[in-house]
Amino acid sequence: MANITVNHKQDNVTDNLSIDHIQIKIGDQVVVDNDKFATMSMTEVEDASGTKTGEVSLTLQDANGAINNNAEKTISNGSLKGYLDLINGKGEDFATSADDNTAKGVVYYQKALDVFAQKFASVMNGINGYTVDASTHAATGTALFTSDKADANGLRTENITAKNLQVSTAWLKDPKAIKTTTSSTSTGEPDNVLRMISAMSSEQVFKADGTDASSSSKTMFTGTYNEYMTGLLGVLSTDVELKTNFSKTATNVLDTIADSREQTAGVSLNEEGINLTAFQKVYNASVRYFNVLDQNLDTVINTMGV
Repeated sequence: MANITVNHKQDNVTDNLSIDHIQIKIGDQVVVDNDKFATMSMTEVEDASGTKTGEVSLTLQDANGAINNNAEKTISNGSLKGYLDLINGKGEDFATSADDNTAKGVVYYQKALDVFAQKFASVMNGINGYTVDASTHAATGTALFTSDKADANGLRTENITAKNLQVSTAWLKDPKAIKTTTSSTSTGEPDNVLRMISAMSSEQVFKADGTDASSSSKTMFTGTYNEYMTGLLGVLSTDVELKTNFSKTATNVLDTIADSREQTAGVSLNEEGINLTAFQKVYNASVRYFNVLDQNLDTVINTMGV
């Protein structure tokens, strides 16, 4: 289940009597100390605004009463580590500190889909002439895609995720919100609709924070939308196959060890029955042998003696 170690030592009760003292640890945390034991609880992590992030943390009060509020960091292998990787794994692209879990878990794939949604909305809104001033945050133009927390005009584009991405209410109310022409021809397409179609097959730069290519954020991928999603599905498929193979290998090793242990410490009733029968036959043969010797000795002494 985890990186568990078991330690045995002898506690002297008297000069002639000692008892076995058992101590079990996960990492350096004592979870069992003879009759004392630890308790563990799980809580969902919240960000600075109080929003649940989907990650979990473990609180462990060890057998001696010491409390560790980040016990998940002491678990380095076993099924518990696997569950933590699945739930908390951010991947290297989204890890923001050295303590973050860099496995590719639910958080990683959720954020990767959010990056796709943010990039898609940003490009399409930009082609339609929608811009937001970096310093004043004032918006100009009409956004075609927004979050579900859009303002009264349906133009809010902050915090777009794959879950809340939607067509703006402004576009739904007015079909003319999408600009069909523009005076600029720098992209080689004279019409915004044609530019949007072209953008779907054009190379894009996907940043870990979902911003434009000018951001200093880490670049996750460079390519078309289709290539991004194909690559993400490929990573997921590879992860599933790799972890499945790891699980099968670990299960096979565990079964081999368990069989070896049973061969050493276990008792087979069939085998023991066969052994008892064999020992009984040997015993009977030995008795008959000694009976013959006894008869021969009696004959020598009583019949042939002077």
